[in-house]
Amino acid sequence: MSEEPIEELDLKSLDHRVQRQVENAKTSIVRGNSDYAIEICMNILRAHPGCLEVRKVLRRAQVSKHKASSKKSSNFLTKVTSAPFSLMGNSLVKKDPEKALDQAEKTLGDNPQNVLAHRMLGHAAELLGMFNTAAYAYELARQVEPDNFDNLKELAKVYLKLNKYDDAIKIGNHVFQKNQGDADAQDLIKQASVAQSMEKGNWEGDEDFRSKLKDQDEAIALEQEARNVNDDDALLELIERAKIRVNQKPDDLGNYREIASSYRKLGDMAAAVEWVQYARELETGQVDVALEEMETQYYLEWMQQEIESMEIQLEEDSENTELLEYLEAARSEEQEFRYHQAVKMVEKYPNEYGYRFELGQLLFDMGYPDDSIQHLQLGIRSPKHRLKSIFYLGRAYKGKHFYDMAAEQLEIAKDDTPQMDESKKEIIYELASCYELNGEPKKAITEYKQVYAADIGYRDVAKKIDAFYANQ
Repeated sequence: MSEEPIEELDLKSLDHRVQRQVENAKTSIVRGNSDYAIEICMNILRAHPGCLEVRKVLRRAQVSKHKASSKKSSNFLTKVTSAPFSLMGNSLVKKDPEKALDQAEKTLGDNPQNVLAHRMLGHAAELLGMFNTAAYAYELARQVEPDNFDNLKELAKVYLKLNKYDDAIKIGNHVFQKNQGDADAQDLIKQASVAQSMEKGNWEGDEDFRSKLKDQDEAIALEQEARNVNDDDALLELIERAKIRVNQKPDDLGNYREIASSYRKLGDMAAAVEWVQYARELETGQVDVALEEMETQYYLEWMQQEIESMEIQLEEDSENTELLEYLEAARSEEQEFRYHQAVKMVEKYPNEYGYRFELGQLLFDMGYPDDSIQHLQLGIRSPKHRLKSIFYLGRAYKGKHFYDMAAEQLEIAKDDTPQMDESKKEIIYELASCYELNGEPKKAITEYKQVYAADIGYRDVAKKIDAFYANQ
C-alpha cells in the first residue's frame, strides 16, 4: 500500500489500445450492455486510477445498469448494507486509499446513488492527491443529498485546493445560509475570499466580501446573458452557473441542454454527450424526442471528432499501422452506430418520413441499394427530405441496373432544383451516366454539356465532352 500522490491523466495521454477500450465501453452502454462497460472501466481504473474521464464513463454505465434493474428490485439491500459500509469505509480509506477507490466503485455498481460510497471515493481520492476526482465524487453525492452539509464542506475544501474560489464561496454561502452559525462554513468563505483577493488583487480592506461577491456575480451574469457568448471563459462560467441550477432544479431539462450546448461550443464533445445522457436519464428526458435526436447528433459528432483526430495523427505518422487499424475500426463503428440509431428511430416513429430517408440513405451508402429503396420511397413524403429522397432513389435504381427508372427519378430531381449548384451538377451527372449506361448516348451528352457549361472542372465531364467532339 502506498499513499504517494497519483497523477490525474487525460484519456488522450493513455495508450491507443486503452482509448479504444473506453470507446467500446461507451458503445456498450448505448447498446444496453452496461455490465461489459463496467468490467472494462474497472480494469482500466485499476491500472490508471487517475483518469477521471474513464471514471465518468464507468459512472454512466453504473447508472444505466441500476436504472434497468431498479424496476425489478427494491431498495432493501441498499438500506441493509449502508450502515456496515459506513463503518468499514473510513478505516479502509486510511489504511489503503487505492483499495478504497476500488471498493467504492464496486458499491456504486450496486447503487450509484449511495452517498457513503461517493464520499468514500472522494476521501480516498483526496489522500492520493486526485482532487478533480474527489470534487467529482462529492458533486455526485451533492446531487443525491443537496443539503448534506458535511459533504458540501468537503467539496468546498477540494475546490480551494483546485483554486476554484468562486465555487468554494458559493458552497460556503449555501451552507451558512441553511445552517446559521456554521463556523466551518464561515471559515471556508473567508479562506476562499482571501485567496481570491490575492489572486485578482481587486478587493481591499474589511469590506463585506459576501456582498461584494454577490454584486460581482450578478454583474457577470447580466453581462453574459445580454450578449452572445462565445469565448471559452464565458462559456465555462455559464456551464458552472447551469450546474448550480441543475442542483437546485434537477428536473429542468433546459439546464442540461445549456450545459451540453456550451461544452459542444468548447469542442468538448465527450462532456456534451455526458450531459445530454444525464438529461435522458430523467423521466421527462426519456420521452423528449428533440433530446433524443440531440443525443444521437452529439454522439456522432463526438465519434467524428475522434476520427478526425486520428486522421491528423496519421498525417504526421503515416507508418503507424496500429493507429490505422484503430481509425478503420472507428469508421466502421461510426457507420454501425448510425445504422442502429436510424433503425431504432424508424421502428419508434414509423410515420416520421424524415427518419425513413436517413435510413434509406445510410443503407445505400453502406452498399445495400435493394434494402434502401422502400425507405427512400417513403422518405419522399417528407417535404424537407423530398428532393434528396428522389435523388437517392434514382441512385438506388441505378445500383440495381434499372437505368430507365433511375433516369425518371433523376429528371424529377433535376427539374425541381432551380440553381446550378453542386447538388444540381451531381444530379445531372448521375442522370447523364444513367442514359449512357442505358445505351442512350445523345441524351447522355446533352446532360453532360449542361454540367460542362457550368463547371468545366467537374469530375471527368471535360474528357467526356472532348471525346464526343473528337468522334464527330
